[in-house]
Amino acid sequence: MLRRAITAVVSIIYVAFLLLCCYSGPVDETGAAAPVIGTERVSFQAGSFPVDAAELTLVLQSGETALLDKFPQLQAADFSGSLCYEELASWAKAHPEVAVRYTVTLPDGSVADTSTETLDLSGLDSAGALEAAKLLPCLPALKSVNLGTAPEGGALSGEALLALKEACPAVHFAYAFTLLGRTVNLEDESVDLTGLTSGQTADAAAALACMPNLKSVSLGAQDSCAFTWEDIGALQAACPEAAFDYSFTLWGRAVNLKDESLDLNHITMDDEGAAVRAVLPYMTKCKTLDMDFCNVSNGAMEGIRNDFPNIKVIWRIWFGTSYSVRTDVEKILASKPSKGGTLDDEQVAVLKYCTDVKYLDLGHNEAITDLSFISSMPKLEVLIIAMNPFSDISPLANCPKLEYLELHTTNVSDLSPLSGLSELRHLNIGNCKNLTDISPLYGLTELERLWIGSITPIPAEQVEYMRGCAPDCEINTDAYDPCGGRWRVTGYTELSLQLYEETGWLQEVLHPRYELLREQFGYLTEDYSFYWKDPLYNGPSA
Repeated sequence: MLRRAITAVVSIIYVAFLLLCCYSGPVDETGAAAPVIGTERVSFQAGSFPVDAAELTLVLQSGETALLDKFPQLQAADFSGSLCYEELASWAKAHPEVAVRYTVTLPDGSVADTSTETLDLSGLDSAGALEAAKLLPCLPALKSVNLGTAPEGGALSGEALLALKEACPAVHFAYAFTLLGRTVNLEDESVDLTGLTSGQTADAAAALACMPNLKSVSLGAQDSCAFTWEDIGALQAACPEAAFDYSFTLWGRAVNLKDESLDLNHITMDDEGAAVRAVLPYMTKCKTLDMDFCNVSNGAMEGIRNDFPNIKVIWRIWFGTSYSVRTDVEKILASKPSKGGTLDDEQVAVLKYCTDVKYLDLGHNEAITDLSFISSMPKLEVLIIAMNPFSDISPLANCPKLEYLELHTTNVSDLSPLSGLSELRHLNIGNCKNLTDISPLYGLTELERLWIGSITPIPAEQVEYMRGCAPDCEINTDAYDPCGGRWRVTGYTELSLQLYEETGWLQEVLHPRYELLREQFGYLTEDYSFYWKDPLYNGPSA
């Protein structure tokens, strides 16, 4: 009996020992039990580690960073001494949840790590700087680098400076060097390059590209410089935000590259603007070009405008027999055929160049059938195009600011282009005999006045439906005169009515919108767009 009990105890102890070995295993070099069953290990050249490790310290070899993804619980890792810098930087960036530390040995022998914010690399030559440009991006905390002062004849090459800046665009580099005999620092806001030659352009451009605070560059004057426009372009490309101070003469006018406006009006040119076109790419601050009366064709001027969309290009156009305006005009009043000549499609086509027009009156010409020029007037607010034989008003869809529109006495038959003009408040479609449908207007619920008159054949049911769509809109369907029935005149003053028998004269009370219209166009002063009324017209008399 005793013997059997002893045997049972021994068996129990043996089984317990086996279980302990299975789950604890032999102790490792730290004295901790190394698991034998249930914990996988990942092997590196520097050793193996359990996959459930929360921290790692080892020197990695190139290609081993991929193994780090096998540690799902990893929280911190120190890879100091590893040489695969780019791989480490890439892995650390992709795993921000892990606190990664590693060191980087720089070309001058100094050692930085992932927490380094400032560096002194003042002893580097150009070759060392080029090598550093490959390493510095691996230091995620880096903010500033001191490159020192260039020794006589030993300045860092433009290639090296540019490589550093391109590699670390967010890092501030401090470096003093000599350029054209003048001391320059990468921190400077201005630099004087007077005396620069074509052969020095490449190095100068590379240096400028590394000056983040640069605001102005002085190049001197045309008569004292030995470089080309292409050289200037290379310098500007290096620091596009800087203003370049360079004086030159263009068609007898003194010009500077930093000018915001180029005024060449009343200069007779014989090259269709070629000389102007040649310098505009380098006038990077220019906002306005005035070429009024320069003897350059509309086509050539349009080409300049299209090629330099950031510059407001202004010139003069002519239409009719006496009408002339500058292309930046905001008002055109050309509704007097007796003096300005009857305008037809060919003559009004040039108005497409007047892209700033807000107020346009071309009524009473009786010959305009093509309104395509209006497509180029996105700022148009008031349009009077009445008493012309056109039928297609689709160009008006490009005028989202249109507020006042007179289309009466025309051949229009489709109002669909007006359906999206939400700013439209006053619309006159009287005496339009081909128009039978106003349903495109149903969505214009903010209309204030809709003049249909007694001649335009709109179905009564559509008129009533329109009243429901725009309940505050005054709709006229009985005026024979398209401009009658309160469109312009709302009545007569009480005093003039009392004195009518004595004076035979009645003083009209104008509709407020018509009063404003007279101001906008200058009707009272007959401010037509005749060339002799233009204060900026100083050319030869016609």
